[in-house]
Amino acid sequence: MPTTVAPKALSQYSITDGRMLPISATAAQLPAGIYRLEYYIHDWRFVVHNIKTDSLEVLHASFVDQVLKEITEFWEKKEVFRSHGFLHKRGVLLYGKAGTGKTSLALIMARKLVEDGGIVIFADCNLDALKTRLRGLREVEPDRRIMVLMEDVEVFIQEDESEFTALLDGENSIEGIVYVATTNEFEALGEKIRCRPSRFDLVLEVKNPGAEERAAYLRSRNVGDHPLMED
Repeated sequence: MPTTVAPKALSQYSITDGRMLPISATAAQLPAGIYRLEYYIHDWRFVVHNIKTDSLEVLHASFVDQVLKEITEFWEKKEVFRSHGFLHKRGVLLYGKAGTGKTSLALIMARKLVEDGGIVIFADCNLDALKTRLRGLREVEPDRRIMVLMEDVEVFIQEDESEFTALLDGENSIEGIVYVATTNEFEALGEKIRCRPSRFDLVLEVKNPGAEERAAYLRSRNVGDHPLMED
């Protein structure tokens, strides 16, 4: 764990090209958790992003199990990817109507990774900052399991499609990352995103849960008979 110091206390030096700058405590690694990027004092920093997930996994239990199984297997196949000359990365795209639980499902995946000691980056910043900080994170922690969450992925595409695709499977690709994206506008993404397995190799539609799933969810919340249990 990183050394705890008083706010703004200077305790060490950073060294860049022989130039030294007094700084506060350093840490060898980021604590497991969900982070976002925040612009602070002329640079982008990792900041803990506190997100709570409820029991929505009950609504899509089999769906969640399927995705978590595939991601777990992905982490274990690092050497297999390398032996075939492939970059060890994965893309998961969840699409469907608003309110089906796509974001909650993505956060359940994130929670599982954090429980296993990984790092999750909630991407709500510009692509250049994301690329730069992911490269820095990978240099400091070459073997850390990293997941990037992109809610409403069409926003990233609209920002700069070429930069976005270069991050997923081009010159800016970074090894050892699972990208999990959500969208309500699947058809609007275009074939460059929808139909390229090198970018999102696992494309899944998240539908509204059926009566059985709704009933199981309501029972888990100690709710008795309810209209949502009926089709």
